[in-house]
Amino acid sequence: MRYAYPAWSIDYPLDPLDLLERVANEHYGVTLTLNPKSLTGSLDATYGKRSRDAVPEEIYHRRVLRIWLNDDLDATVTKQYLSQPGGVGPALLERIRRGHSTSWNGNNHVGQLDEDGQSALVELEAYLRTLRLSDIHEHAGIWDPRDWLGLVVHRDTTTETVHDGPASITLDLASPVTITRETPEEHLDRLGESIDADARQEYAILRRTRDYLGNLRDQCDHVVE
Repeated sequence: MRYAYPAWSIDYPLDPLDLLERVANEHYGVTLTLNPKSLTGSLDATYGKRSRDAVPEEIYHRRVLRIWLNDDLDATVTKQYLSQPGGVGPALLERIRRGHSTSWNGNNHVGQLDEDGQSALVELEAYLRTLRLSDIHEHAGIWDPRDWLGLVVHRDTTTETVHDGPASITLDLASPVTITRETPEEHLDRLGESIDADARQEYAILRRTRDYLGNLRDQCDHVVE
């Protein structure tokens, strides 16, 4: 038998990789916020992952609940889990709703969960932490471009150069690309965008690809004429 629980309105990212792309910034983390009173919530990337400071007043006083989740959370499966009629997710949300209340402590309106509501919140967080993109897509996650490109970087050290540095660096991609000291900025811009787009097809988000390519160019030396 399926139970008809009050419907929550939770905002989810339109693209399953949106969250991963945003938390590539190390100061952001994936959060699920829930307002048991208004039955609203959001799955989003939130600033404050490292410091956890500047907590909004309604969250600090637990009128709104927030849980931090894995950076590579599968947002699509999360949405299915929390919205499936008669499913475990909606049942947990209902326990949280029923177990949440607010009261005046003399200074602020503060929220609290009863024992069952707190248990449901813990269960929800524990399960959502098992929903990882990397369990479905082998390379899903946030990568340093150096690690992503792996062994495809080859340095030409046979050509005589001014300071004995490599004359060029070749990226052995689907279509090999060679970088020299003279490679223009626009070329590196386009190359970075292309590498990022290819990685995204594998559910991988690269951090600062363009900076990495600029660093490779700076490693190249001028060829002796």
